Amino acid sequence: MDQALNRADEVPTDLDSVELLTGALQGEPSAVASLFFTLKPMIYRFCRARLGRDRMFAVADDVAQEALLAIFTALPRYEVRHDVPFRAFALTITMRKVADAQRAAARNRTDLVAQPLDWPAPEGNPPEEHALAAEQAVQLGRMMQTLSPKQRAVLGLRVIIGLNATDTARALEMS
Repeated sequence: MDQALNRADEVPTDLDSVELLTGALQGEPSAVASLFFTLKPMIYRFCRARLGRDRMFAVADDVAQEALLAIFTALPRYEVRHDVPFRAFALTITMRKVADAQRAAARNRTDLVAQPLDWPAPEGNPPEEHALAAEQAVQLGRMMQTLSPKQRAVLGLRVIIGLNATDTARALEMS
């Protein structure tokens, strides 16, 4: 596996690279590793953005791991085509995992107890900056709640994940 990790830099890191996807589909360790390390930050950002509020923040990383597992389990069924980008394929699976987590949370009526953080605050982040950032996050959350679920999904994919309009429409199964 070390060789695969060392050679992961040699493979293109564009998620829609035919070379990368073909190698990963054939089980090439370096291509699989490169695909994983390219995909992982995007999936984690997406899950944290969709689940990072209120009680769901605690499960965002778990959902991201489940999504990555589902993506790599479904990888052999993916067909490399130019009209269906891999990014849209991966985000569709991730959106379904997020929806599953949201449904499970809606059924779970227990309240989480706040736990103190196990790590120190980052350098250069005085308490007042942290408080302002938290206040801005609450305000942004309120504004996001005024949007429809589809509008929130579009905004998340476009702004947080960085998809273009075409890939966003494909991921959300919109025209």
